[in-house]
Amino acid sequence: MYKCDDGSIVPVEVKSGKRTRAKSLKAYVERYKPKTTVKLIGSTGSIEDKTALVLPLYYVSKVSQLLG
Repeated sequence: MYKCDDGSIVPVEVKSGKRTRAKSLKAYVERYKPKTTVKLIGSTGSIEDKTALVLPLYYVSKVSQLLG
């Protein structure tokens, strides 16, 4: 979890292997409906949209900058 300056919580899930389904992140999203989610994965990432960031693991130090 990451707490933004405005007090909102952004769930962050880390997946190191090739399977990146993120079941727990999906369950969290269904239950709490966060504005933004972040998934850090062991391969190249993508930005599905501005609310679901999928980033390579080496971006972990940049998450706070990306979320503002």
